[in-house]
Amino acid sequence: VTGRPDRTSGFSRVAVRQGRSQLIVLLAVALASIAGAYLLFVGARGTGVWGTTNHGEFVDPPVTAEVLRLRDAAGGDFAPAGKWWLWVIAPEGCGVSCEAALAKSDQVHTLLHRDADRLRRGLLLDGFAEVPGAPSDVAQFVGELGGLKAGACIVDPLGNLVLWYSYDDIGKPLLEDLKRLLKVSQIG
Repeated sequence: VTGRPDRTSGFSRVAVRQGRSQLIVLLAVALASIAGAYLLFVGARGTGVWGTTNHGEFVDPPVTAEVLRLRDAAGGDFAPAGKWWLWVIAPEGCGVSCEAALAKSDQVHTLLHRDADRLRRGLLLDGFAEVPGAPSDVAQFVGELGGLKAGACIVDPLGNLVLWYSYDDIGKPLLEDLKRLLKVSQIG
C-alpha cells in the first residue's frame, strides 16, 4: 500500500462533487416545499375561514337527539324516521321571535321545492306548553334542552344535530346550507 489514490473506481473528484451538489439542491427544494406548505397551513388557519362554506355553526360538542330525550305531546319518543329535520329551538317558550322563526322555517321548507319531502320541521320546548299558533306540519317536542341555545338546528336522518343558526340567520343562510346538505347526502 503506497498511499496513492485508487483510480479504478471510475469516479473522479469532480463527479463526486457534482453528485453531492445535486443531492444538496434536491434536499433544499424538498425542505423549502415542506416549509412553504406549513406556512400556508398556518396562514390559512389564522384567517378564521378554515375550509368551511357553511353559514351555521357546527354543533360542538356533538349532540344527538337521543341525548335530549325528546317526547311529543302524546308521550312518544322522537324518531328521526330517516328524514332531515329543521328544529326551531325555544328553551324559554315560544314568543314573538320564535313565531317569526317558525314562519321563516316554513318559507325555507317551501323553497326546497323537490327536496321538501326530505325535510320535516319541529319545535323544541323546554317545558311542554303547546304553541297554539304553530303550523300543523310542525311536530312539537319537549326534552332536556340544557345546552341548546334559542335558534334553529339542522338534524340529520340519524338524529345528529349538525348546524345551529340564530333566529336572525333563519332564511337564506340556512336554506343554502340545507340545499348543500341535501345535495351531497346519501341518506334521508
